[in-house]
Amino acid sequence: MHFSSFIAPVFALLGAVSGNSLAGRAAQLTQVNNFGDNPSGTGMYIYVPTKLAAKPPIIVAIHYCQGTAQAYYQGSPYAKLADEKGFIVIYPSSPHAGTCWDVSSQKSLKHGGGGDSNAIANMVSYTLKKYNADPKRVFVTGSSSGAMMTNVMAATYPELFAAATAYSGVPAGCFVSSSGAVDAWNSTCAQGNVDQSAAYWTNV
Repeated sequence: MHFSSFIAPVFALLGAVSGNSLAGRAAQLTQVNNFGDNPSGTGMYIYVPTKLAAKPPIIVAIHYCQGTAQAYYQGSPYAKLADEKGFIVIYPSSPHAGTCWDVSSQKSLKHGGGGDSNAIANMVSYTLKKYNADPKRVFVTGSSSGAMMTNVMAATYPELFAAATAYSGVPAGCFVSSSGAVDAWNSTCAQGNVDQSAAYWTNV
């Protein structure tokens, strides 16, 4: 399976599949409780199609604020495409009030920091090992707050992901919090009015 033939239909069809298309599916969304270190309490849900490809690719699909893993499973095309293509989908579930993602604290913005990003990285490692998945074909995507976490994952754990696609989210580090808050907001950055060097963003 070539990269272009696999990833293009996945990202092109975002939002095109309704929840009704999931009715009668043989495989089901399943919660995983023991996937590794998880100090932030982030939930892991996984969809493994009945017909799994050899050395299957993985997509991490990250929900929006006020969303859940279950809602993203039902409202995005990835499960249907997984049935067709034989890849695995990981649906993380935010542990925070309002179910937004921590894209602000140093725990989440640093590799191995113990935040939400660390938990999601451990989900990927667990899935790679359990299902003998292809480490060269791991992808991450998300919407809104999930898009922001997608950017954090790509910036913080670049060794894990072949590609990332973010839908309506700010860059990694845009909402960095000096106090360690998990829900910081920066209107100036969100509106594109922050101009910093590459070195600055690298050290956020």
